[in-house]
Amino acid sequence: YEIRPRDWSSDVCSSDLLVRVHATIDGRGPFVLLLDTGASAFVLSPETVERAGLPVRDMTPSGGVEVSGAQGSRASVRRVAHVAEVRSGDLTVAGVDALIADMSPFARIAGVPIDGLLPAPAFLGHVLRIDWAARAVDVAAGALPPPGPGDTGVGVFDLADQGVPLGILEVAGRPVPLLFDTGSRGGLALPDALEPELELRAAAVTTGRHAVISGTVPRRQARLATDLTLAGHVLRAPVVALSPGDRAALGLELLREFRMELDLAGRRLRLVRDGDAIHTPSERGIGAGFLRDGDAWTLAYVLEDGPAAAAGLVAGDAVTAIDGTPVRELAGVSLRAVIEQTDAVLLRVRRAGTEREIDVDVVTYVE
Repeated sequence: YEIRPRDWSSDVCSSDLLVRVHATIDGRGPFVLLLDTGASAFVLSPETVERAGLPVRDMTPSGGVEVSGAQGSRASVRRVAHVAEVRSGDLTVAGVDALIADMSPFARIAGVPIDGLLPAPAFLGHVLRIDWAARAVDVAAGALPPPGPGDTGVGVFDLADQGVPLGILEVAGRPVPLLFDTGSRGGLALPDALEPELELRAAAVTTGRHAVISGTVPRRQARLATDLTLAGHVLRAPVVALSPGDRAALGLELLREFRMELDLAGRRLRLVRDGDAIHTPSERGIGAGFLRDGDAWTLAYVLEDGPAAAAGLVAGDAVTAIDGTPVRELAGVSLRAVIEQTDAVLLRVRRAGTEREIDVDVVTYVE
């Protein structure tokens, strides 16, 4: 596909840390696309394809299209839709083959509508800038210049030519591919194969489950006893996730500390930040994960021996309020933001048509 060179700064909305873009597809819509630099291809939900009236090609006879996702996951996509034009503000992408995949699990985890993914290659030939502190996103035609002598707080990564922003992070004395992933709400994830070489303050523990394209995988986390450096920016003994796969990933929990400037065609990415070293907070939780469905958050899993299990909660329970606030008023708010300043939460839980209130402890999994 091609980018028709125009500036783009409109039709952008933000929910929590996720960047969502209002777009039309072949003149229909608007649709809500998640700006996901960890994705190398457009993805649309079956419902979006139907609403837009797109032609569909069945790839089953050729074995489908195998795609890679976070945490080393892989999945096969059987159908592809052809899109003549995706337009958002003044940005137009023409001639797109989009993978068709169910987006509802990701929308339910995020708690916001997601009709598809807008991937990194959509911005080839442009500079994409995301400033989470200012809640601002813009795209301009051209290339990212090298840092000048007067630039401060600028870290530069040279990127591999793989269709996604993939740089190099030095970990335990070795270079590790690092994906800059605006589609992930997590912080820094490292390949679990590195675990024996990492100096940890305490052994890694299971803190939850992480959604990937092939389902869910356990989320194991620990705090490093040493600092890491992101092109000059210091992460002070960060909390990291240990995940399957052979590359690291930097998600929104840490990307939010920077202004990110991406020039995929020029294979350059800059992280801009003024300030001291970055300190990551402790990992706290209730030992459960939610799928968000408007007026109720359904428990997707409950960790064995966790606070939620101890309180008698089970997968499938529907939570309608947290500390007296209806969950419908918490759209786009992370669970971490709800619980980070408290030692217990009061959940209103619906099970088999009956509602009751249950106190659940909040514990620190990783100091």
